[in-house]
Amino acid sequence: MARRPVHPAAVLLGLLWGALLAAPLAGQACVESDFDPRAGPASGSTMVPVGPGRMHVLECGDGAPVVFVHGQPTSTWLWRDVVPSMTGQGRAHVVDLLGFGRSDRPAIAYSAADHERAFAALMERLGEEPVVLVGHDCGSYVMLGWAARNPGRVRALVLMEGILPVGLSRRGLTDPLGARADSVVSTIFRMAGLGPGGALSDDAVTALALDDFLRLGTVRTLSADEHDGYAAPFDGASRAAVGAMPRQIPEQRVLDEVFAYAAWLESTDVPLLYFAVEPGVLAPPEQRRWVEERVTNLTVVELGAGVHFVQEDHGRRIGAALADWLARLGR
Repeated sequence: MARRPVHPAAVLLGLLWGALLAAPLAGQACVESDFDPRAGPASGSTMVPVGPGRMHVLECGDGAPVVFVHGQPTSTWLWRDVVPSMTGQGRAHVVDLLGFGRSDRPAIAYSAADHERAFAALMERLGEEPVVLVGHDCGSYVMLGWAARNPGRVRALVLMEGILPVGLSRRGLTDPLGARADSVVSTIFRMAGLGPGGALSDDAVTALALDDFLRLGTVRTLSADEHDGYAAPFDGASRAAVGAMPRQIPEQRVLDEVFAYAAWLESTDVPLLYFAVEPGVLAPPEQRRWVEERVTNLTVVELGAGVHFVQEDHGRRIGAALADWLARLGR
């Protein structure tokens, strides 16, 4: 049977439709389930090769890049209320550090240097466009170190309960809050393997992080489902990353890195958005005073009562304030 000729316009339409179906959906907004590591890859999920393994990155929205970096013992789940609230003010790249969330768990030491190298490889793959970096806990350490080494790539910085010299000394950790036995600061010391009851195994650190750190680090009580969103990635999987992260804190190399990027912060005019809570843990009132005295291009947002996991108590407020600040930054 003779084949009927196909009109060129139909061929072109078919090619365009096929390309549309194959291409990722640009500008797609994220919903809470996209941040949930129990749900598997989301439509905006990408696995980015970074050397020893692949880092999971969740991408949402359109515009200039905004990179979110979590800390101990969290993942993309930490940002589930923040990122959807900043819709329309940038393209979010929500990172799972190696060994956390939906990222790979390669057989490495998970040292601070390992995380620094992996993050640098990720940022290289994002291209040359200047970025806004948003960090919490040890994620702030990773992003601020990279920023100090790559100042031309940094559009702005956002910190909440981040790591700065307040609470540190050249000789190691100090205890600015006078920790009680059952307190967040005491838990951090124990996760770092310091003092009475210091954790000596990855499983012990993980138990402290998921049970005590999360419980004591929020004002409200997390629901069982919310807590499980943090715990699930470590069920039956390597806990080496969550075990190693707090043990880096007392190391001299890490302390030197903190003081180095703090010196850069004092010298740069890169805009910094700083979220303040009372009483805070890594960022007590003394840290806010340090920032106000030393950072020139500073915006402070007061959230009120907060401990460490401020995204759990003020997630939507953080997202709305971030969106407003990004809008003004773009003008």
